[in-house]
Formats: sequence, structure tokens, C-alpha cells
Amino acid sequence: MIVDWNDEHRAAGRAYTPRSGLDPIIEDGEFVNSWSIRLEYKFTIETIEGKHSLALEKTKQDYTYNLMATGDLGKHVHYGERVYRLCYERSEPKFKEFLDSIMSGFTTLDVEIDTFILSSLLFRNSQVALDSVHWPNDLLTVGQLAPDRTKFSISTSDNTAIDQGETSVLTGGRIAFTTEPATPGVVWSVQHLPDYTGDDLKGEIDPGTGVYTAPAADTFDDSFIKVIVTAKSGDNVAHALVSVLRTTVSVYPSVMTLNLGAYNDILAGEMNKGAINWAVEGFGKLEDIDNGDPLAQASKRYLAPTVGEVPDWDDSMPLLDMYIRHSRIKVSSGATSKYVDVLLPIAIQDNHWLEATRAGEGVRFEFWWKPKSRPAELVDPENTSWHVRVGSGTCIDGVYTPDPSKAEEYAVIVATNDVTEDYASMILPLPFIDVEQFMALHAPDEAKAV
Repeated sequence: MIVDWNDEHRAAGRAYTPRSGLDPIIEDGEFVNSWSIRLEYKFTIETIEGKHSLALEKTKQDYTYNLMATGDLGKHVHYGERVYRLCYERSEPKFKEFLDSIMSGFTTLDVEIDTFILSSLLFRNSQVALDSVHWPNDLLTVGQLAPDRTKFSISTSDNTAIDQGETSVLTGGRIAFTTEPATPGVVWSVQHLPDYTGDDLKGEIDPGTGVYTAPAADTFDDSFIKVIVTAKSGDNVAHALVSVLRTTVSVYPSVMTLNLGAYNDILAGEMNKGAINWAVEGFGKLEDIDNGDPLAQASKRYLAPTVGEVPDWDDSMPLLDMYIRHSRIKVSSGATSKYVDVLLPIAIQDNHWLEATRAGEGVRFEFWWKPKSRPAELVDPENTSWHVRVGSGTCIDGVYTPDPSKAEEYAVIVATNDVTEDYASMILPLPFIDVEQFMALHAPDEAKAV
């Protein structure tokens, strides 16, 4: 590789020739500093910690420098050769220092090209082979399977192709797999993903018929598990990824708090792109969105009720309705449904809040308030009542205990002051974060202690 650089610097000048009894002769021109730099490099291969890289190594460098005068100044340089030579001798070292500093940047030019990337660009995938790859995040590699090993693919018994090699089934459900084209002597099996470390809850598949039965919902705690279904006939093999879901319907958000008269958009989808149905159970209504999220399969706008649309509290209602009303939005597809919990505060949650503290393996809530001109205080436990607005567990003395027989994503805890009728609430996520993470999220800030 060759680098050529040619440039010049021009400075305007003026010569005065005095004449006795006459005006001086004024002559204009320019002093021109010109230079050129030429650098030559070659590529070398360096090996550092087993990694091969192409590097640039400088093999030759050269430069020239010249000072000259143009215009009418040129003849004065001729008459004043000693002065000109003195100017050149004084300017040449300065420009040499300037040029050396420039060339030093090229001398230390640090350019490396990973030979693996270069090989991929020049020789494509067929010429690249890696023994192992270490990557901190998700990595997708696109390749081609050997044609002699993939003479068939997996589909369902109704000849429905499996989209991108993945399908889903509800807990306890069944899928009858087959091959396309039909292949005799296929043996079916099911296994967990390679990095699965939980219990052996992959479900069962009939080796001869390909009928897969998903595990029951009460046999695992998470919202889903993934397994691999394999069909093998001789040296030919095909795989399909199966997600065992508690529900094939997803919705966002799953819980929200809205003031009366406000609104929020809800996004929903079904794993297999099934039709989505909507219904409000309680207060509020749904309406279509003119410009919804283009990536969402379905979306609706929930309009919270106005103050006049919510009946006043009376003794026949639950105590919590005095503080927070609760509505639900049912999002369904076929026989599968999921709910969005909507919390509608009736009273203002003023200068009262909940804090989380450790309680063995669980979380204990404390009810605090901030008086005027005084530090924050713990509400008297004797005057505090604890309630579960949303959730299947119990909250006794501020400690919430989930119901182990029911899968929950969250619970809503409410504390009320029996004397002043003040309250505070908090959404407790379950079981996505551990106690330490939850406490870190809800740690008291300095403003609460002032």
C-alpha cells in the first residue's frame, strides 16, 4: 500500500524599494512552502493468542521540501540571495519537524484485519470452520443442513407446516406429529434443551405414532417450558421446537393503574395468530385505535370510567372499594384467555407509601407516612389493616404469602389506616424476581426520610 501526500503553504508578501525624493516602489508576490510525503507499506500476518490478523508494516518513507517566491518578489530573492538562503535555512528545520510529526502518525498506524472476517468475505461459509464460539449474549447462526441428512421435515397430522420450526401447545394438550413427505420407519423422541437444568418435565411422545402429550400445568412453576421433538429414520433426522404454555395468549400490560377518566393502550397476540376477542369485566370500556402499534397482532384502548360513572361507596361494598376499584379486561382466543387487571384509585394516595423488608424467605411490607415538618413515621401497626386487592395469597401482619397451588404473575397489596382512612398500595411481581431484587427496586429513597 502506498500513501502519497503533496501540499503547500502560501504566504503573501510585499517588497518596498526606497527612492530618494520619490515614492518607494511597491511589488507584491507570495512565498510558497511546498512539500511531498511518500510512504510505502506491506501486509504482514501477526498471531496474538492464537488469533491471526493482517497488519500494515511500513517499509519506506521519503519527503521533499522547497521554499520559493513568486510574482515580483522573485527578483528580490535573486538580489538578496543571502537573505533568501537564511530564510530557507531557518524555515526548513521547522517544516522538517512538522513533516516528521505527520509521518510519525503514519509510522504508528495501527490497522488490523481479522483474518476470520476476511476469510468469510472472500471464501464465504463453505470455507470457514470454527471449533468453538464464546458469546456473552444470544447468538443466531444461519447455516445449511446437509441435504443427505434432511430428506424430510416435521409437520402436524393435519399437514400444517410448522412455522420456522417451532410450534406451541397448552399444558396437558396433545399434538400429533408426522413427517413431510411421509416416511416409513420413523422413530419419535422428545428431550429438553441442552442447557435445561430443571426437573424431567418434558412430556411424553409415542415413538411409533409421533403423538406428543405435554406435561400438566401443576408439574412446573414457570409460565412455559421448551422441548425438542425429534424424528429419525436411519441416518435422516428432523427436529421441531415445542413451547409448552400455560396460555397461548400474551398481553401487555398485564396490570396497570389508571386515574378516573384516563386511558391506556393494550397490546395482545396469540402464539399461532389466532383471532383475539376482548371484553371488559367491571368499569370502563374499550375502543379501537386509529394508529395502533404496527408490530402488535391486536390492540385496543381502555378508557377508565369518569368520576360520575363510578358509584359512591356504601357499607354493602368491600372496604377496599372505598380506596381502589378493580376492573378486568379479558383477552381470549378460542378456549384460552388471559386477564389484564386495572386498578382505579378512588381516593388520593397522599404522603403514604409501602416499603419492603426481609422476612425470612419472603417479603414483609411496612406502612409509612410523612407528616408535615417532621421525619417520616411508621403507621401504628395497631391501626393498620392489610388487604390483597389482586392475588390468591394472604397478607397477615404485612407478610404476603402466595398460594402455592396457583401460578401468579403479581399481587396487589393494600394497607389502610383504620383511624384516618389513609392508604397505600404496591404491585408485587411474582415469581420473576427474588427477594433481594424486589427490595432493591423498592428501597426507600432519601426524600422519604427528610
